[in-house]
Amino acid sequence: MLQKTAETLAALAGSTDVAAMYSQAAAAMASVLRGDASLVLVAGDAMDSDTVSAVVQAAATWVNADVNAASLAQVMAGALTVQANQILAADGAQAITDTTTAQQGSSAIQAFVVNNETALQAAPSDTTANLASDLTGQVSGGGTVTPPPPPASGTVLLSFDEANPVFIDMGAYGGALPEVVEGPTGGSGSALKILKPAGQEPWGGVYFGLPSIPFAADRKVITARVYSTRANAVIKFKVEHSQAVATEVASAPVPANTWTTVSWDMTGVDLSKAYSTIAITPDQDVTASGQTYYIDEITLAAAAPVVAPPPPPVSTSCATSTEQCVSFSEANAGVNPFEGLVVGEVITDPAEATNKLLKMVKGPGSQPWAGATVYTSTATDGAKTLLTVPTVGLGTSKQVTLRAYSGAPVGTKVSLKLENALGAGFVFAEASTTKQNEWETLTFNFATPSAGSFNASVSYDMASLFPAWSEVAGTQPTLSADTTFYFDDLKYAVSGATPPPPPPVAVGNVLATFDEATPLAINEFGGAVAVIAAGPAGATGNTLKITRNGGEPWAGGWIGIPQVPSNAGTQVVSARFYSPTAGIPVFAKVEYDDNAGSGDVKANEAVVAGWQTLTFTFSSLNATKVYNRFVMLPNLGAQDTAKDYFFDDITVAASGGGSGGGTTPPVGGDPTAEMGSGGPQELPLAVSNDQHAFIFTGDGVFAGDYIGKLDANGNHAGWENASTNGIAKNGNIGYFQDALLSGASNQIVETGGNGWVTGNIDNPGGVGGFFRYFILRAPATTFADSYMGLYVNAPNNGTVDVSTYGNIKFKLWGPAEMYQNGNFSPTVQIILTGPKVAGCTATGSGGTEITKNLLANQKIGAGSSYTVSLAGWTVNGVCGDDTNATAVNTVLSKLARVVVNVPGSSFNFTNSAPGDATIYATGVNLGPIAFTK
Repeated sequence: MLQKTAETLAALAGSTDVAAMYSQAAAAMASVLRGDASLVLVAGDAMDSDTVSAVVQAAATWVNADVNAASLAQVMAGALTVQANQILAADGAQAITDTTTAQQGSSAIQAFVVNNETALQAAPSDTTANLASDLTGQVSGGGTVTPPPPPASGTVLLSFDEANPVFIDMGAYGGALPEVVEGPTGGSGSALKILKPAGQEPWGGVYFGLPSIPFAADRKVITARVYSTRANAVIKFKVEHSQAVATEVASAPVPANTWTTVSWDMTGVDLSKAYSTIAITPDQDVTASGQTYYIDEITLAAAAPVVAPPPPPVSTSCATSTEQCVSFSEANAGVNPFEGLVVGEVITDPAEATNKLLKMVKGPGSQPWAGATVYTSTATDGAKTLLTVPTVGLGTSKQVTLRAYSGAPVGTKVSLKLENALGAGFVFAEASTTKQNEWETLTFNFATPSAGSFNASVSYDMASLFPAWSEVAGTQPTLSADTTFYFDDLKYAVSGATPPPPPPVAVGNVLATFDEATPLAINEFGGAVAVIAAGPAGATGNTLKITRNGGEPWAGGWIGIPQVPSNAGTQVVSARFYSPTAGIPVFAKVEYDDNAGSGDVKANEAVVAGWQTLTFTFSSLNATKVYNRFVMLPNLGAQDTAKDYFFDDITVAASGGGSGGGTTPPVGGDPTAEMGSGGPQELPLAVSNDQHAFIFTGDGVFAGDYIGKLDANGNHAGWENASTNGIAKNGNIGYFQDALLSGASNQIVETGGNGWVTGNIDNPGGVGGFFRYFILRAPATTFADSYMGLYVNAPNNGTVDVSTYGNIKFKLWGPAEMYQNGNFSPTVQIILTGPKVAGCTATGSGGTEITKNLLANQKIGAGSSYTVSLAGWTVNGVCGDDTNATAVNTVLSKLARVVVNVPGSSFNFTNSAPGDATIYATGVNLGPIAFTK
């Protein structure tokens, strides 16, 4: 009684200090009971309501409540008495604990009083008497008060923005540190922050009390917005009535650094119990290392509405169909649900009494593959009952259509399984919904099955439907509430002969644009979600959007296509592709059956952020097979987090003209092009951060990646025509060295040195670069005047204006003995060069040069990056009309080449090679180059 009185008085005062209010209410009660010996709290085995009223009135007077004390006592006394009597009537320790927990967790009295504060400012009257009756009835479960229905969006339990906090007694376990703070960008005000410091228990979390959660038979799903600094975080959410009565559910994996709405299906709660404690445990099985989690807008989801569909248009009914059609109005039409389908039945159309529909309800408690077999006739085979439909003819057409209506989200998969009732074979196809709460026609294309394969000798006379299920991708996200699907008019061609496959498409023909009049059947697997959708800026019409968020490392999608030529040698298929990040591996396959075909083929080009055209070289195709599937595998080998990839305009681009071998992808270098000959070029700007936190959005990119000629090992590593690649491309790259290093000598272990290109196309997770090295023998004096180095031309072998930038940055490293030991750090020259001037011999490049020395003293290999100011350069030589006074400005406004030169004085003769003390490695690796403000 005192607790509820204190909470109510605190709420009326706008105070969060319930403890202080409790002390004053207790003092008031003591004063009242001492002053009037006739007042007793408990008479027999029940509370005395008059005494309760006197205590409430005294407490309100004591704290100067902004209401009439007598009116407040009149309204609250009956309800407080009911709650206290329920505790007194509890039998046994557990019952007393449960009842007390439930009553203490209830905010009904507090909320009622606050909502009627204005009426309570007047003296007691008929109005306050009626309010007292309403509140008492509400608390006791009777009376005339009918609470309003929950809003369609659900009931917010905690937003953490309440003026008076709703939660009570927040605590932590396992070393977690909770606090209510402003949430990260994208949130809405304050949120619950849970920090899990390094070294603490992995099972650390937070708990708190709150008013009883109003669970109902059709309302058992709790949602919250969640933000995690760790990818694929799993958040466990527990609701407790008591320690012995609780339900805990783990979330689906949550992506990193973005707000995500997460749901927990609390199907196991006991509706006869009051749940007033919440416990949240993020990443229970992950070592604590400083991860932070934010929880906001904890909500009890609204009940899913029951959707009554409108009648299907008469023009599409089976009555007017010339095809085989199951209307579900047949005399023996029926349905056999399985695996926990909530409802599977043939019903009278709620909107048209002359029509019949198939109704299926799938809920959180159903198996993911729950569905039903539909039939129009039955037969027996021994002890087995056969449920059949007229034989589905997939000979003249392999498309089956079905009218559908549901409240499920757009993009929900529906799978249709056709099989032989005696078990001779089966085949699956699937379709995605494109509408919500509207009738639409789903098309199942068995020419590109999602599982199984078509066999012309099999009689397909059995049909089963699986709503919200994909045989390819596995389980779809769990339905948060019972969801109703209505189906009508299952149509297909009559049985007939199988026509020959269509002829292969000609070279240059488009296989898929995703703007086809009849949408392509889309298939997904490994947890990816694939839909036809508008693409990002730069797209032409619709695209295939593949979303990867968790799932398998091999997740992707595939489509049925016209036959790719298999008897004309090597084939190259191109596709326009959009990636939000650069450097990922993209693979494709052409197949003639499930996992049967070309195998994984990597794109010939390195992936950039944004749109580009990728090509895939398919060699050694089997001329006896029909390759009519195109499989797309973006970022193969990685578990993505909330990434959208887009494919468009898939085309047979070219023929290799032979029976084996691959084609060389385009390499942008032009050995005949002089530096700067391409004329002024726009320095590309990075549109996103790279995967190594080196190039950032807005940086001017001189070279982001590199590519060489395809070598005998299948790598794009050769020096011939090697160039920059990606967002800044087609600038020649190469190496240089003095005559001594180029010749044969017993002091040079590998004549002429060695090295190659190591771009992202062959090493997607690494730093794109190229390198050169020598293995030398002492003495060092032999090479005192030698030099070696690398160069990179501006994009398209032109010039770029970097005069408005403040710094150049680049990644530079080399042999570990030379760059990573603490006892030696080479000094290298960084040279910036203007365009080549005919006849100029003042510099080695033939263009004006400016230079700076750099001590390469970082010791972290490819992680080493250096930033050099564009001020303070030394003129190395001038060409044309340049002078020492104008050279720096000329080069920065017309930069044609970046050079790294390693002089002989910096060759490594300090740290010998492992295992041989007589030889020493000297060299240099050059990675991305960019300019910053």
